[in-house]
Amino acid sequence: MNIYEVLDLIKEIIDKCPQVSGADFVLMMPKMARSIAKGYEIHIDKPFDEKTLACINNIIEKHNLTSRQEPNSILIYKKRNQKEP
Repeated sequence: MNIYEVLDLIKEIIDKCPQVSGADFVLMMPKMARSIAKGYEIHIDKPFDEKTLACINNIIEKHNLTSRQEPNSILIYKKRNQKEP
């Protein structure tokens, strides 16, 4: 994802998912040549309830992105070899 896609996605998540705030996000630019992510990665390091996770997942799916979820965090990214919609 480029920086404009990231900003639009974060804004949409904050607007549609009330339990999420701007302070919950960390942006990472992959440094490794073999990274599976294309462009920026979004890290959300906070545990969420099921309703908030569903809200975030709906937005991730809408934008055809990939996520990896752990109990207290979510990683959102676009796969390197993923075609544009």
